[in-house]
Amino acid sequence: MRVKGFVFLVRQRATKDAVQSQTMAFCYNYNWEIVGEYRKITAEQAYEMMNTQEVVIVDVRTQSEYDEGHIQNAVLIPNETIGSEPPTNLPDKNAIILVYCRSGRRSEEAARKLVNLGYVSVYDFGGINDWTYGTVTD
Repeated sequence: MRVKGFVFLVRQRATKDAVQSQTMAFCYNYNWEIVGEYRKITAEQAYEMMNTQEVVIVDVRTQSEYDEGHIQNAVLIPNETIGSEPPTNLPDKNAIILVYCRSGRRSEEAARKLVNLGYVSVYDFGGINDWTYGTVTD
C-alpha cells in the first residue's frame, strides 16, 4: 500500500512593491521523500510564462465550460478524468504545465494529481475568473 501526503508551505519574499506569497505543495511517497511539487502562481505570472517560455496550458474544467471560452492553446483535460494513469495528451512529464479551472478549486486538485503522476513542473494559476487576457471559443 502506498501512502501519499501533502505539506503546504507559504513562502514570502519582499518585492519592490509588496510582499509576495507563493504556496507550494510537496508530495511525498510512502518513504516521505519528495517526489514532486506544484507551485501556486497568479494569472499575471502565468501570462508572463506563456509569453516567455514553452509551456503546456491545461484547462481542467468540463467540456461545456471549455466550449464557452478558454485560454488560447489550452488543452482540455477535465479534472475528473485525471486518475491513476498519466493523461495521454500530456506525454512529457518534464514539460512546464500551467493548470487552471473556473475558480481555483479544481486546478489545485488537478495540480496535486499531476504531481502524483510524476509531472515535475506544475503550476496552478487558479481560475479563469481572474484571467483578464482574453479567451477564445474555437
